Amino acid sequence: MAGVLFEETSIWDVPLMVARGFSSESFLHTTAEQIKDDGYPTYIYHFGDHDPSGHLIDRQILRGLRRLAPDADIRFRRLAVTPEQITDWKLPTRPTKREQNTHARGFEGQSVELDAIPAHRVRKLIRDAISQHVNLQALHSVQVAESSEMEALRRLADRELHKSFNATDVPRFTAYIDRAQEELKRRWATITETGGIEQ
Repeated sequence: MAGVLFEETSIWDVPLMVARGFSSESFLHTTAEQIKDDGYPTYIYHFGDHDPSGHLIDRQILRGLRRLAPDADIRFRRLAVTPEQITDWKLPTRPTKREQNTHARGFEGQSVELDAIPAHRVRKLIRDAISQHVNLQALHSVQVAESSEMEALRRLADRELHKSFNATDVPRFTAYIDRAQEELKRRWATITETGGIEQ
């Protein structure tokens, strides 16, 4: 699931912090330092299992970050797995381990792993969360400038390649530039389709 998350966050250059189990003090410290260095309100969107440990991990992360970055504006929200998603999406459940499990005190119902959510739903959750923070008009201006610069680089590369390489080498290098242009188009399409979200 980390790979799915990274594919979406990397498009926007949004940091992805993967915590497996309860976060170590060093992990929390590193994250808190980044938050303090940024100096902006920090929005943390958490994806985790719906089980006793998963919900304690939520609180441990938020409590640790607020302790290590007390002056930072940290806004924390669990995006998955939630009880509503379990019901609405009919996610597969498993029995909650309660015997000799002190974390299970106060936890009600069955447990659900994050991996039970189909990848396309996870992707949409991420896109919805990130896109609400994006100034689409400003991003459009950046995309237009990037497209213009890429075209200028393409023309320059074409001239230089024809000077420096055999004719058989030229298509290989121009294909690389074509792929870069297509990536720019794909990223912009992600924003513009249906108000900012791909379907």
